[in-house]
Amino acid sequence: MSFETDRYEVIRGALSDTFLAAAQRYYQTLLLQEKFRPAQLKAVPRGAFDRYCDALSTTIQEMLHPVMETCTGLRLLPTYNYTRVYPPGAVLVPHTDRPACEISATLTIQNSPAEVWPIFLRRKDNTTARVDLEPGDMLVYCGMELPHWREAGTVEQTGIFMHWVDANGRYTDHHGDPKRRYSPRNLGILDERRASKTASAAEPQFEFK
Repeated sequence: MSFETDRYEVIRGALSDTFLAAAQRYYQTLLLQEKFRPAQLKAVPRGAFDRYCDALSTTIQEMLHPVMETCTGLRLLPTYNYTRVYPPGAVLVPHTDRPACEISATLTIQNSPAEVWPIFLRRKDNTTARVDLEPGDMLVYCGMELPHWREAGTVEQTGIFMHWVDANGRYTDHHGDPKRRYSPRNLGILDERRASKTASAAEPQFEFK
Protein backbone atom coordinates (compact mmCIF):
# COMPACT_ATOMS: atom_id res chain seq x y z
CA MET A 1 0.00 0.00 0.00
CA SER A 2 1.28 3.47 -0.90
CA PHE A 3 -0.28 6.84 -1.52
CA GLU A 4 1.17 7.05 -5.02
CA THR A 5 -0.44 3.82 -6.23
CA ASP A 6 -3.48 3.42 -3.96
CA ARG A 7 -4.34 7.04 -3.13
CA TYR A 8 -4.17 6.23 0.58
CA GLU A 9 -1.52 5.23 3.10
CA VAL A 10 -1.32 4.51 6.83
CA ILE A 11 1.31 6.16 9.02
CA ARG A 12 1.77 4.36 12.34
CA GLY A 13 2.76 6.32 15.42
CA ALA A 14 2.40 9.76 13.86
CA LEU A 15 2.42 11.23 17.38
CA SER A 16 4.83 10.31 20.16
CA ASP A 17 3.39 8.56 23.22
CA THR A 18 4.03 11.61 25.41
CA PHE A 19 2.40 14.05 22.99
CA LEU A 20 -0.50 11.66 22.43
CA ALA A 21 -1.17 11.33 26.19
CA ALA A 22 -1.23 15.13 26.52
CA ALA A 23 -3.62 15.44 23.58
CA GLN A 24 -5.93 12.81 25.07
CA ARG A 25 -6.08 14.69 28.36
CA TYR A 26 -6.62 18.01 26.58
CA TYR A 27 -9.57 16.85 24.47
CA GLN A 28 -11.14 15.06 27.44
CA THR A 29 -11.00 18.35 29.33
CA LEU A 30 -12.59 20.27 26.44
CA LEU A 31 -15.38 17.70 26.27
CA LEU A 32 -16.07 18.03 30.01
CA GLN A 33 -16.10 21.80 29.59
CA GLU A 34 -18.68 21.43 26.78
CA LYS A 35 -16.41 23.13 24.26
CA PHE A 36 -17.52 20.83 21.42
CA ARG A 37 -20.58 21.48 19.23
CA PRO A 38 -22.98 18.91 17.74
CA ALA A 39 -21.73 17.80 14.32
CA GLN A 40 -23.66 19.45 11.48
CA LEU A 41 -22.83 17.06 8.64
CA LYS A 42 -25.15 14.81 6.63
CA ALA A 43 -22.48 12.12 6.74
CA VAL A 44 -22.83 11.99 10.55
CA PRO A 45 -26.54 11.35 11.21
CA ARG A 46 -26.51 11.71 14.98
CA GLY A 47 -24.60 12.05 18.18
CA ALA A 48 -21.10 13.23 17.22
CA PHE A 49 -19.45 16.45 18.40
CA ASP A 50 -17.00 18.67 16.49
CA ARG A 51 -14.53 21.44 17.20
CA TYR A 52 -13.37 23.45 14.17
CA CYS A 53 -9.69 24.49 13.95
CA ASP A 54 -8.93 24.03 17.64
CA ALA A 55 -5.58 25.49 18.69
CA LEU A 56 -3.98 22.13 19.48
CA SER A 57 -5.44 20.48 16.37
CA THR A 58 -4.02 23.31 14.26
CA THR A 59 -0.63 22.87 15.95
CA ILE A 60 -0.72 19.14 15.20
CA GLN A 61 -1.63 19.83 11.57
CA GLU A 62 1.36 22.18 11.27
CA MET A 63 3.65 19.63 12.95
CA LEU A 64 2.55 16.88 10.57
CA HIS A 65 2.69 19.04 7.44
CA PRO A 66 6.21 17.82 6.44
CA VAL A 67 5.12 14.22 7.05
CA MET A 68 2.14 14.75 4.74
CA GLU A 69 4.28 16.24 1.98
CA THR A 70 6.73 13.34 2.23
CA CYS A 71 3.93 10.77 2.16
CA THR A 72 2.06 12.30 -0.80
CA GLY A 73 5.04 13.61 -2.75
CA LEU A 74 3.18 16.91 -3.13
CA ARG A 75 3.65 20.46 -1.96
CA LEU A 76 0.55 21.12 0.13
CA LEU A 77 -1.49 24.07 1.36
CA PRO A 78 -3.54 23.61 4.57
CA THR A 79 -7.26 24.29 4.40
CA TYR A 80 -8.76 23.41 7.79
CA ASN A 81 -9.07 20.79 10.51
CA TYR A 82 -11.60 19.68 13.07
CA THR A 83 -11.62 17.42 16.09
CA ARG A 84 -14.52 15.00 16.36
CA VAL A 85 -15.85 12.87 19.21
CA TYR A 86 -18.01 9.95 18.12
CA PRO A 87 -20.18 8.31 20.81
CA PRO A 88 -20.74 4.54 20.87
CA GLY A 89 -23.13 3.51 18.10
CA ALA A 90 -22.26 6.44 15.82
CA VAL A 91 -21.80 5.90 12.09
CA LEU A 92 -20.11 7.76 9.26
CA VAL A 93 -22.21 7.45 6.10
CA PRO A 94 -20.31 6.57 2.88
CA HIS A 95 -19.33 9.83 1.20
CA THR A 96 -16.64 11.79 -0.62
CA ASP A 97 -15.41 15.20 0.49
CA ARG A 98 -15.52 18.76 -0.82
CA PRO A 99 -12.57 20.30 -2.74
CA ALA A 100 -11.05 21.75 0.44
CA CYS A 101 -10.40 18.12 1.43
CA GLU A 102 -8.43 17.15 -1.69
CA ILE A 103 -5.78 15.56 0.55
CA SER A 104 -6.96 14.42 3.98
CA ALA A 105 -5.63 12.77 7.11
CA THR A 106 -7.58 11.05 9.87
CA LEU A 107 -5.62 10.84 13.13
CA THR A 108 -6.97 8.70 15.97
CA ILE A 109 -6.43 10.26 19.40
CA GLN A 110 -8.34 7.92 21.72
CA ASN A 111 -10.68 4.93 21.67
CA SER A 112 -12.67 4.20 24.81
CA PRO A 113 -12.80 1.29 25.49
CA ALA A 114 -9.40 0.53 23.96
CA GLU A 115 -10.50 -1.31 20.84
CA VAL A 116 -10.22 -0.47 17.16
CA TRP A 117 -13.08 1.17 15.28
CA PRO A 118 -12.23 0.67 11.59
CA ILE A 119 -12.65 3.13 8.76
CA PHE A 120 -13.43 1.77 5.28
CA LEU A 121 -12.34 3.05 1.86
CA ARG A 122 -13.65 2.17 -1.59
CA ARG A 123 -10.59 1.65 -3.77
CA LYS A 124 -10.36 2.62 -7.44
CA ASP A 125 -10.85 -1.03 -8.44
CA ASN A 126 -14.17 -1.00 -6.50
CA THR A 127 -12.88 -3.23 -3.71
CA THR A 128 -13.15 -2.22 -0.05
CA ALA A 129 -10.19 -1.56 2.23
CA ARG A 130 -10.55 -1.80 6.00
CA VAL A 131 -8.13 0.38 7.95
CA ASP A 132 -7.58 -0.15 11.68
CA LEU A 133 -6.06 2.82 13.50
CA GLU A 134 -4.71 2.65 17.01
CA PRO A 135 -4.34 5.94 18.95
CA GLY A 136 -1.53 7.92 17.33
CA ASP A 137 -1.99 6.27 13.92
CA MET A 138 -2.98 8.33 10.89
CA LEU A 139 -4.69 7.51 7.58
CA VAL A 140 -3.68 9.73 4.64
CA TYR A 141 -6.13 9.59 1.73
CA CYS A 142 -7.71 11.44 -1.18
CA GLY A 143 -11.03 12.44 0.34
CA MET A 144 -12.52 13.62 -2.94
CA GLU A 145 -11.64 10.45 -4.84
CA LEU A 146 -12.19 7.58 -2.40
CA PRO A 147 -15.60 7.08 -0.73
CA HIS A 148 -15.05 6.40 2.96
CA TRP A 149 -17.23 5.46 5.92
CA ARG A 150 -17.48 3.87 9.36
CA GLU A 151 -20.05 1.34 10.48
CA ALA A 152 -21.74 1.51 13.88
CA GLY A 153 -19.15 0.85 16.57
CA THR A 154 -18.99 0.27 20.31
CA VAL A 155 -16.35 2.85 21.24
CA GLU A 156 -16.26 6.54 22.00
CA GLN A 157 -13.62 7.82 19.63
CA THR A 158 -11.76 11.12 19.56
CA GLY A 159 -9.96 11.92 16.33
CA ILE A 160 -8.62 14.81 14.27
CA PHE A 161 -9.43 15.33 10.60
CA MET A 162 -6.89 17.51 8.76
CA HIS A 163 -7.19 18.74 5.20
CA TRP A 164 -4.92 20.16 2.50
CA VAL A 165 -4.93 20.95 -1.21
CA ASP A 166 -2.21 20.39 -3.80
CA ALA A 167 -0.27 23.67 -4.07
CA ASN A 168 0.09 23.00 -7.82
CA GLY A 169 -3.43 21.70 -8.31
CA ARG A 170 -6.92 22.93 -9.18
CA TYR A 171 -8.16 23.82 -5.70
CA THR A 172 -5.65 26.33 -4.34
CA ASP A 173 -8.49 28.84 -3.82
CA HIS A 174 -9.57 26.66 -0.88
CA HIS A 175 -6.33 27.39 1.01
CA GLY A 176 -7.32 28.61 4.48
CA ASP A 177 -10.92 27.39 3.99
CA PRO A 178 -12.58 30.67 2.85
CA LYS A 179 -15.97 28.91 3.09
CA ARG A 180 -15.64 29.20 6.87
CA ARG A 181 -13.93 32.57 6.94
CA TYR A 182 -16.41 33.91 9.49
CA SER A 183 -14.87 31.64 12.13
CA PRO A 184 -12.20 33.39 14.26
CA ARG A 185 -10.17 30.16 14.29
CA ASN A 186 -10.07 29.91 10.49
CA LEU A 187 -6.57 28.99 9.29
CA GLY A 188 -6.56 31.70 6.62
CA ILE A 189 -7.24 34.39 9.20
CA LEU A 190 -4.58 32.94 11.51
CA ASP A 191 -2.02 33.08 8.68
CA GLU A 192 -2.91 36.72 8.01
CA ARG A 193 -2.54 37.62 11.68
CA ARG A 194 0.83 35.89 11.88
CA ALA A 195 2.03 37.71 8.76
CA SER A 196 0.85 41.01 10.22
CA LYS A 197 2.70 40.39 13.48
CA THR A 198 5.88 39.48 11.61
CA ALA A 199 5.68 42.55 9.36
CA SER A 200 5.25 44.95 12.29
CA ALA A 201 7.95 44.30 14.85
CA ALA A 202 6.76 47.30 16.86
CA GLU A 203 3.54 45.53 17.81
CA PRO A 204 3.55 43.60 21.10
CA GLN A 205 3.70 39.82 20.84
CA PHE A 206 0.85 39.39 23.32
CA GLU A 207 -1.93 41.53 24.72
CA PHE A 208 -3.10 41.12 28.31
CA LYS A 209 -6.58 42.33 29.19
